Amino acid sequence: PTSWLWSFGDTSAYSTLQNPSHIYTSAGIHPVFLVVSNGLCSDTIMGSIDVLNDCSVIGTIAAFQPDVDTIILSSNAYNHFTNYSVNATTYFWDFGDGSTSQQVNPTHVFLTPGTYIVTLIACNYNCCDTLTYNIVVLQTPAGVSAEENFPSLNIFPNPNDGHFNIEVSVTGEVSVDLRLIDYSGKTIYIDQLKQASFSPVSIYIPNLTVGIYLLKIQGCNFIETRKIIIQK
Repeated sequence: PTSWLWSFGDTSAYSTLQNPSHIYTSAGIHPVFLVVSNGLCSDTIMGSIDVLNDCSVIGTIAAFQPDVDTIILSSNAYNHFTNYSVNATTYFWDFGDGSTSQQVNPTHVFLTPGTYIVTLIACNYNCCDTLTYNIVVLQTPAGVSAEENFPSLNIFPNPNDGHFNIEVSVTGEVSVDLRLIDYSGKTIYIDQLKQASFSPVSIYIPNLTVGIYLLKIQGCNFIETRKIIIQK
């Protein structure tokens, strides 16, 4: 051949060098074409280059938060999952009941009581991370009769930077204890809310590192545990 034409399978320009070098800037399988010619005859060959991310640099993290940890089928079977994954481009959800999804923020309907392990696999091509979360599905609130009021608890915003609000309403409670626990099991914040039915109470816990924590709220007649995501 007397001429060469290269296509590198990305958005870069063609090359007419005989032996070119090329820098790839995105992960994936890139088809490479070479067309050679001598002015009368030509021939083409195709290959592929598999470009991998450096997982130690890209830092893919799977993270998500369900709307609720416990679902009561008699009132609502839906659960929405908010995806907070970092540096991921594709997602695979397994809801533990034979159902899956590839949506970013799926909503799932659980049909029967049980404990389901919800799994999220977040990937950026070859770099993946996995997170699991247990969802308890009950027909009716455990240990609560129809006449009793089930605790109402709202935490917002979530994620937050350590400054968030709590709304709680529980019949018969005069105070509730609040504990923030990190994932090693260490209690890093303790407080007591002196009334069990109130407008939003502002909580500020400074100097928290980025990550997922457990917020445990306990009264005489109930215990609720919610996940809180700290982002800066």
